Amino acid sequence: MSRRLHHGFTIVELMVGLALALLLALAIANVYVQTRQTFRIQAAQSRVSDDGHYVLDIFKRVLSQAGYRPLAKAGADFKTSFPATSPFAAGQVITANNGTLSIRFYGENTDSASAVATQGNIIGCDASDAPFLTDNQRHTFALKLDGEQLKCNDTVLVGNVLDYSLRFGVYDGTNKQGLKDNGRIITQYIATPTNWDDVLAIRMCVVIVSDAGSGTNLTPEPMSYQDCAGNTVTATDRRIYRNFTSTFQLRNLASNLPS
Repeated sequence: MSRRLHHGFTIVELMVGLALALLLALAIANVYVQTRQTFRIQAAQSRVSDDGHYVLDIFKRVLSQAGYRPLAKAGADFKTSFPATSPFAAGQVITANNGTLSIRFYGENTDSASAVATQGNIIGCDASDAPFLTDNQRHTFALKLDGEQLKCNDTVLVGNVLDYSLRFGVYDGTNKQGLKDNGRIITQYIATPTNWDDVLAIRMCVVIVSDAGSGTNLTPEPMSYQDCAGNTVTATDRRIYRNFTSTFQLRNLASNLPS
């Protein structure tokens, strides 16, 4: 009687193969999870960084427009070019009230003396140049924090704002001899100026947190960050937090000499 030979895997070999396949599947799944988490972290970091630098750039460009006048009006004093109208006193081009920073400036379509087209440096709240290069009228922008959104007029510049502050660089207008000898030099940064004509620069701080939709467990542990008062704060979740600080010169006020 001949024997029939059986070919195939034994139960032990099958179990070993299944165990190896399971380990391989777990390894692939772990790589996928880690890669996905890394992508989420990098995307959140990039978004926070982009938002922070964008709002600093918009504030810089908008604030640099405060007090701008076309060449045809440059010979007049500020009180003539910028008469009193709420919320400004005569000659004022920057003021703050109830957390809203207001600035005003002129648009300009051409250089009135030479009829040369302007360079497009005047921008609106949405970073466009319309209509500010098509008229010679005064414009007012209001910069404020509304909930978690920083706004310029009704345009949202950035969201997810956790902290925000402005401090104003002022010079000592009472030191007449110092002004005569050294000109106007910023001596301190304060939260509430007593005389807005003394303001020459603005220091801005904004703390931005990653959107909750990107996840609340992005970091291994809650981050520590510096708020706008200079305090070190530990977050209550594991999102991305970042402080952005910059100082902007009000360059058009250099010609607004004290009387």
